[in-house]
Amino acid sequence: MTDANQILVSGAGVKMSPLNKPASLLIDSRGAEMSDCKVSVLSTSGQEISVNLEVIEGGKFKADFLPFEVGEFTVVLLSL
Repeated sequence: MTDANQILVSGAGVKMSPLNKPASLLIDSRGAEMSDCKVSVLSTSGQEISVNLEVIEGGKFKADFLPFEVGEFTVVLLSL
C-alpha cells in the first residue's frame, strides 16, 4: 500500500490551464512503492476526460489531458 502523503503532484495542470490547450501533471511517488498508476480527470460537469499517461522513470509519471470547459476539475490518482 502506498502512503498518499508521500505522492507529489505538480505541473501547470494543477492550478490553471488554458481551455482546449494540453495540460500536464507530474506525479512523483518520492520513494513510495508505486510501480504503476491510473489517473482519471473529471470535468466540472462530471465528464471523464481522456488522459495520456507516460512513465518517465521508476515512480515518476506524466499525465496529459485537454481541459474543454471552464471550472475546477477533479483528479483521481490510483496507485497500482
